[in-house]
Amino acid sequence: MITFSFVVNQGLMADDKYIVDFDVKVNRIFHYIEEDKCKKNRMEYELVARTLDGKELPPRRVKKLNNLSYFALWTEIMDAGLDRWEKKMLLLRLQTSCKSAEQIKVYHITSNGFRNLDDKTNIFVAGDLECLSKNEGIWLDIDEKIKQMKWRSKAQLPDKNYVVGKEEDYLMVSPKSGEILFTAILLSAIKFFFIRAGFNPAVCINLYGKTGSYKTAVTQAMMYMENPSYFMCSLVNDQKKMAVKKVQECYGFPMVLEDYHPAATGYDYKRQISMMDAVVRHIESNPQSAVVFITSEFLDGVESLQARTLQIEAQGVNLPILTKIQKEQAMASIIMNFLNKLLACPKKVIETIQRQYEALNKHGEKGMRIEESIIFLKITAILYEKFVDKENKLNLSSRLSIALEFQKEKQKIHLEQLNIPEEDKVVMFIHSLIDDAELYREYNYEKKDLYTGGENERYVNNGCMYFSKDALVYGLNKYGFMGLTVKRVVSTLAKLNLLNEDGAGTHTTKVQSIRVYGILLVRFKEYYDSISDTVA
Repeated sequence: MITFSFVVNQGLMADDKYIVDFDVKVNRIFHYIEEDKCKKNRMEYELVARTLDGKELPPRRVKKLNNLSYFALWTEIMDAGLDRWEKKMLLLRLQTSCKSAEQIKVYHITSNGFRNLDDKTNIFVAGDLECLSKNEGIWLDIDEKIKQMKWRSKAQLPDKNYVVGKEEDYLMVSPKSGEILFTAILLSAIKFFFIRAGFNPAVCINLYGKTGSYKTAVTQAMMYMENPSYFMCSLVNDQKKMAVKKVQECYGFPMVLEDYHPAATGYDYKRQISMMDAVVRHIESNPQSAVVFITSEFLDGVESLQARTLQIEAQGVNLPILTKIQKEQAMASIIMNFLNKLLACPKKVIETIQRQYEALNKHGEKGMRIEESIIFLKITAILYEKFVDKENKLNLSSRLSIALEFQKEKQKIHLEQLNIPEEDKVVMFIHSLIDDAELYREYNYEKKDLYTGGENERYVNNGCMYFSKDALVYGLNKYGFMGLTVKRVVSTLAKLNLLNEDGAGTHTTKVQSIRVYGILLVRFKEYYDSISDTVA
């Protein structure tokens, strides 16, 4: 067997026989491994060289070792005069140096998630966050589309004292909904554990509420990414194909479909429904996808989505707390701390998920698909208490259960309302306004001059009760059914001939030179009495 050696100022030797005045050998071998089985794995050799005076030249990579032009690799090395034997010896030098070269596996990562490379090595990738259980001899080649999903800059390995206590703000930003949103955000980051445990937590949450109820602001404040807008799709402006693609790419993160408007008509309405339905069906059939959030009004009339979407109402948003969490951006640190705890003992985490799922199923939690979503949220809360909040200072599981029961009851009421004809909804709404003596200041004919048409005023005269448009909006904020608008209310009342109109084509009449809507009380009572038994 030939022994190669390099001696400064003498050159490369083979068993003390001179070959050339430089040295070249294989330093590292890179094994590129593709996730896509349709693509072939490949190898690259990293070569290092030294000139006669011992100077080391920059390393170069090649795909094969034969037929090399050393001058093309390093201009400092001239190889034009190499004879056949010298080239043969150089190739043999490269081949024998492969035995001692460092072997590096380069895994091409094209998606977020958790992977087992072998019995000893696990990889976790979520955007620009990567975790390797063993670094020796392993490199990651992550696609740029994954790297651009950046965590907030403050999400470094956190000080425990910084994280503990920050969760409370997220729970209290919107009582009875903040607890659910917070837990669902946690789930979005650890979803891969559930998949490894044999489940697909296809969770979709619709955060609904009236315009100006801070739905989108609260959702964005909960997110832990540097650029939340990258993880959002507009139901009004974006395409269905793009939304489905994004929900797949954003696996390991939350993804938001924003601004569903049930009042839209025709093509616009169908387009929104089609996009939401496509996204929800995608996460149900593709486990490696994002946890989905929708911001909207209630999913009125969309039966297929109602049975598969957990709907929670944004209410009582605490603006000082919202401002605080927007400023501090602690969610990224909370999530990373949670991940670090779980990644330290993945086997125990998976066993906990499987055991808790079985226990919750025995207690009859599973029913509709949204009931299974509730199971996954409850398990997430249990994991947080077991691995992070071990002293149970947050009492997350209990608070989550209370919030879920509260929201389930609200959803049940809304679903029952969906079966009520719109005409009956309008009449029930107007009856609530008439019956509530505290909601408005009431003026009669003697006090007519004091009536200004304000939002908290109504006027009664000659068997009619009059409301301004502002007063109807004011009433809708307290008693309105989801999806009801002033326009729908007025058009329905006109259709039922329950309005006192002056024929101007606006369904209104004038009081004190103010355009108002006049309810014919006797006729209205007759109609209400005719439906009240049926509705009850």
